[in-house]
Amino acid sequence: MLDTESKGARVGLEFFCKVKYIERAGDFMLGRKSPLCGTDERRPDLGGAYTHPDFSSVMKLMAALITDEELVAKYPLSAVEREMILHQDLLKTMLGSPTVSKAFGQCLANMCKDNEKLSKKVTKVFLRCIEQAHLDTVKGFLKALKPFLRSDDSLKKQKLEWVFGIPEVVSRKGYGDARCKYGLELVDRINEEAIKYTSPILSGAADEALIAQIVKCKGRFDVQCISCLKELLSLMRKDEAIARFVYHLPPASYQCARFTDWFRPYLEEQLADPQRGSAA
Repeated sequence: MLDTESKGARVGLEFFCKVKYIERAGDFMLGRKSPLCGTDERRPDLGGAYTHPDFSSVMKLMAALITDEELVAKYPLSAVEREMILHQDLLKTMLGSPTVSKAFGQCLANMCKDNEKLSKKVTKVFLRCIEQAHLDTVKGFLKALKPFLRSDDSLKKQKLEWVFGIPEVVSRKGYGDARCKYGLELVDRINEEAIKYTSPILSGAADEALIAQIVKCKGRFDVQCISCLKELLSLMRKDEAIARFVYHLPPASYQCARFTDWFRPYLEEQLADPQRGSAA
């Protein structure tokens, strides 16, 4: 573990700031997608379809530099460095890392404070990354999401709606129907979906709010669902505003009175199953 407060570390970190290590490392990690890559410049691809380069040491040092308030005040990030840090590919790599995701998430929270345009961009990356992440990386994204949501700025309420989603009654117009049917009219069984959760900043049909992702994983990808519930409950325990928002969400089906009502019986069911109990 790096002790960033030791005399040697302070000298070393300041040296890396002077030589613009963040810009160099970001340029290396992004490769052809780097803003410093010329139109005719050729760069080799790092990794492949089944293998990914190990940037863990590079990311640890970048996270240490970005999150050090004293160094950031003395050596402010340039426009190019900010562009690299906020690049979608670099965000995916940093946020998915189990070692630096939390620190990098705090950095993003500071950069996005009271900045609506940037907050929307980061929210979209979070939601898409969590939905596409494998089990070994989804925890990193969820941990990085915590400081972003807990940041007390003027956009906190909006960010909760962007990330978790806004509840809407399910509606559908069947073939030959003169009008749309809503909620109860479309439900044959009590556990069928009657409420959906949509994020107001997502436009793609494949993109879903976090609550919708959790509901979709239930019963299909239980290990993923349990990981999301653990981090969600941790957020609710630490932040009253988040707890109030999630607690007052309506249920996905008419089987429950509130959205949170299914948490306990679901987790107890997982614990009762010896094959799935270790994940819960």
